[in-house]
Amino acid sequence: MKNLACGIAALACLASTASAITKVGESAELFITGDISARTDDNIFLTNGAEVDDTIFELSPGLQLTFGQGAQTKGSFKIAETFTRYLDNDSLDDELLSSVFNLSYDDAKLKLDLDASYRELSQSTRDIRGSTLVNRDVLDASADSEISISEKSSTGLGISWTDTDYDSSSYIDIEEITVPFNYYYAVSEKLDLSAGFRYRQTSLAISAGDSKDYYYNVGARIPVTEKFSGYFSVGYNERKPETGDKETGVGVEAEFQYVITAKTDLTLFLGNDYTTSAEGISQKTMTIAPTLRTKFSAQWEGSLGLTYQQLEYFSGRDDDYTDGRLGLAYLINDHAKITAAYNYRSNDSSLNGANFDNSIISLGAALRF
Repeated sequence: MKNLACGIAALACLASTASAITKVGESAELFITGDISARTDDNIFLTNGAEVDDTIFELSPGLQLTFGQGAQTKGSFKIAETFTRYLDNDSLDDELLSSVFNLSYDDAKLKLDLDASYRELSQSTRDIRGSTLVNRDVLDASADSEISISEKSSTGLGISWTDTDYDSSSYIDIEEITVPFNYYYAVSEKLDLSAGFRYRQTSLAISAGDSKDYYYNVGARIPVTEKFSGYFSVGYNERKPETGDKETGVGVEAEFQYVITAKTDLTLFLGNDYTTSAEGISQKTMTIAPTLRTKFSAQWEGSLGLTYQQLEYFSGRDDDYTDGRLGLAYLINDHAKITAAYNYRSNDSSLNGANFDNSIISLGAALRF
């Protein structure tokens, strides 16, 4: 950690005078990016008993292209390679590629957002645990649009696709396609009412286990105001598995942001939906996730977050999962940031051996020049 801190300080000095390495036309810039971090993890495999701890170092050099700042069409593309090294368990060392693209267009009558990403992952999660780390490739792509029909009404239509491929045969490759549609009507400058429908198809790389979801909902959204903004929907949610009985329940999706002071805001996400585990098992997932962010000064900022999930597997298993996060960041300038964080994860499960506790302390720096 001491050597890492010295390295971060040296890189921060370099970035303090940095700017984009080159201009590409009048509105595009190309940057070199780099993240460097170290973390201590007391349970890298998230096991219940016989925990394995380690110190992990990561270096992520990359490139980022941004374009269209201030224009109707704007976006960015970033690609990076993460080099991961374990101090004790060097058999887990890896190199992982990630890339992210986003494009947005807004001319007041039409809003369009396009996003795509590819990520190579090798880290234990609540769903993916065992005697070693499991590599997987995750592809995401989505398109969301909103078209104004009249002064007071608009429609939103989108589509998203996610494909997850696991290296281990213990987990099931999953492909998911989601198509939401919403109609919005402005009853005032500060409130839009909505009615919507969402269709989701989940396909598994096994002979059975596919499912289709139907979510009929009503809700509202509050455009950004001085203090409060957000949206919510609530309605009838149904999952129809390819085999077995259908499940129905109340669906919820909501996110609100409240500005407590000029420097502090609180975000709250609520969800109640059907999901599919890495083992290919359908589950009901209820999520509550508040996050508090504050700026102590122009350079110092902090965050405190909590995610609580209650999961009911169709197989009969029940889990209560908690993920708490505490973060601190020092912004040197627009090109350099130093971060420190503490993360605590805990799972309480009715399945024997699925309980775990995990603490992670990390220190890092993010650079762009």
